[in-house]
Amino acid sequence: MDRIVAVGDVEIWSRQTGAGDRVALLLAGASMPSRIWSLGLEDALVAAGYSVISFDWRDTGRSTWRRFRDNPYAIDRLVDDAIAVADAWGAKRFSVVAYSMGGCVAQLLCLKRPDLVTSLGLISSGYASTISIADPPSKGRRPVIIS
Repeated sequence: MDRIVAVGDVEIWSRQTGAGDRVALLLAGASMPSRIWSLGLEDALVAAGYSVISFDWRDTGRSTWRRFRDNPYAIDRLVDDAIAVADAWGAKRFSVVAYSMGGCVAQLLCLKRPDLVTSLGLISSGYASTISIADPPSKGRRPVIIS
């Protein structure tokens, strides 16, 4: 099933497949449409009992395109997009599988909202170079600053 998720003035195209009890959120690399996951990983996760959520980043695939030079944004905006997509599908907790730049976003998502992430799988990813967390997580967890 497809769904458009409004994040501010941007529309993020998203898709959910499978009907498992566990949820996996897939984060693709930079400028990479989410259809990359249909080459095998998405089907494997569905077969393993996951409900799989994937989406096209802003300025990619079927999501809103804007000229980046005229409308720049930081990686933190992509973290917020991922959270908004998961929320729109009703995912309260989920595993994250991420490739390349998606892995940097996933790391920041884990730091910003550790309450959402049950597990993290990174594929060919570097580390996120800068973050800022306005509201550190509670329950005795210490925020980690990567720089």
